[in-house]
Formats: sequence, C-alpha cells, structure tokens
Amino acid sequence: METNNKNISRTEDKYDLLKMVLAFLIVILHTSMTPEWGIPVVRMAVPLFFMLTAFFFFRKYDNEKDKNKRHDILLRFQKRNLYLYLFWLVVLLLPTLALRWRLWFSDGVLMGGVRFVQSFFFGSTFRASWFLMASIIATSIIASIPKKIKIEYIICASFVAYVFSCLGSSYYHIGENVSEVIDAFELWVGPPHRNFIVALLWISFGKYFVNHKLPLPNAALIPLIILALCCLYFEYYLVISHGWMKAHDSFLSLSLVCPLIFQYVQNCKPITWPWIRDYRSLSVITYCLHATIVRFFVNGLKILKCPFINETSFLLVLVCCYCAFCIIKKYETKYPILKYSY
Repeated sequence: METNNKNISRTEDKYDLLKMVLAFLIVILHTSMTPEWGIPVVRMAVPLFFMLTAFFFFRKYDNEKDKNKRHDILLRFQKRNLYLYLFWLVVLLLPTLALRWRLWFSDGVLMGGVRFVQSFFFGSTFRASWFLMASIIATSIIASIPKKIKIEYIICASFVAYVFSCLGSSYYHIGENVSEVIDAFELWVGPPHRNFIVALLWISFGKYFVNHKLPLPNAALIPLIILALCCLYFEYYLVISHGWMKAHDSFLSLSLVCPLIFQYVQNCKPITWPWIRDYRSLSVITYCLHATIVRFFVNGLKILKCPFINETSFLLVLVCCYCAFCIIKKYETKYPILKYSY
C-alpha cells in the first residue's frame, strides 16, 4: 500500500458531483423507479455517502496532532449533524407523526415516547433520518479508537458488524436462529441494516482513504470494479433465488465494489465546474426531504388514480426538493437558522 498525504480541498468539484449523483440514485430508489436489475446499483449510494462523510471528517481529524483540537473537530462534526437532524425533524414533524403515529403510540403515550427515542438514536424518525444519527455514532466510535491500532484491523472488526447488518437484511431468512436473533436486536435496539451498525464499515473505509490508497491506476481499477459488480449481482441472485432476503439494503459484495469506486473517483483528476459548488447543499436537502414527501405524493396519486405513479412522484419530489433548495438559499441570509438545513 502507498500513502496519500495530499491535502485535497473539500471544494473539489468531483466530490460534489458524486454527491449529487448519489442523491439522485436515492430518490430513484425511494420512488420505486428502480427496476429489479438496478437495485444493486442504487444500493451503492448510501455506503458511498458514508465514505464521503468519513473521508472529509478524518482528513481533518487524523492530520491534527493536538488532542484538544481533535476533540473540537469531533464536537463540531457531532453538533453540525445533530443540528441538521433536528432542523429536519422539526420541519417534517407533522408528516412524520402522520406516518408513524400508529407505529409509535399504539401501546400508549409512554411506550410511544420510548419508541420515539429508540427511533431517534437507532432507527428513523422522519424517513431516511437514520443515516444522520448513524454517521454521528459510527464516526464517534471510529474516532475514539487509539491511533496505535491500525486501520486495517478496524476495517476487519467493522466487517464483522457489517455481516450482522447483512443478516438483518439480505440474509434474514437464511436460518430460523438468525431471524430470531435479528428480531430480538430490532426489538431492543433497532434494525442493524439501518443504524450505526451498518455504518461502521463504511466510516472505516472513509478513514482508510484519507492516508492510504491502492497502488492501482484507474485503467486497472475498471476491470476490478466490473468483477466486483459481477459478484454483487451473483449475490443478489443468490439471496432472491433462495428466499433469504427481508430487505435489500445490505449485501456483502458492496464491501468490494464501493471502496473500488471510491478509489476510482479519488484517482480522477480534479474538475473545475464552479456552478456545481452553488448546488453543494442541494444533495443534503434532497436526501433529508425526499423520503417523507414521496409517501404523500404516492398516496395522493393513487387516490387520483393517476397513471405512471412512480414516474410522476419522482418528478414531483425532484421539483419540491429543488424549490426547497432555492427558498433556503434565497432567505438563509435573512434567517440564519436555514443554514442548519444542510
């Protein structure tokens, strides 16, 4: 392995472009626009988002030698993401309660409060919010590991946690004992494929790529990516044909293809598209907003018996997210609290 100590600017447009592509893929997934053969591809979006989050954080954190300053960097990261979470939780509170009221409060107010707290830390309150808290918890765990422990060991340990998340997702029905263990974990903690458990591996990979890289040019990475994609599709076919899958969030082969894709992007020459910097926050706003409003669009279009429900809801969600972005950027100077939206 070779080290990569280049001080890569966060404003590199290629990373902003990647974020926009990933946000687009996630909207496609949640509006059911994805054909069955495309599910493995769109499932790469969340791992790559985690890796980008960790890459930017640990580039600052690991290169800071002062312990107190490292603590401040971690604290700022936690506060920034917590404020982002709370902003959208307040904005989306009413639609979230409309969607989750029966799930949380079917057994009374007290139990509903317990379920809300559980969902806040180890699941989702507003839809897709699990990513934000998973980023905070997983990044804090990885950052707290002593520097003397090699990142390769951290990745191996995190992979064990990732296997558990896959058992809760693609391999849930592989055995009765597996499903019983996963059910107990979900009852007391939360779904392992939608909380910090699944994030640990991707955060570890993001940390790895700060100061390491595979000594391979992109010409050599392309056939490796194709091979890893073949493994991913074979695994997808395997879990479907055997009826093991409960959800298609996590696949073991993603641990091969996503780091290779990240390495490919990292190897690419910097691009200069000044316009994309103005839309950097659009990917964050889209991720936080889209999954909640899509449910209402789909239900409304079903009531109206609208043809092409998925396609129409997809376009409506994109328009709404873009309008929200424009409104936020227009009024954020006058109302500084809007800056917490991204």
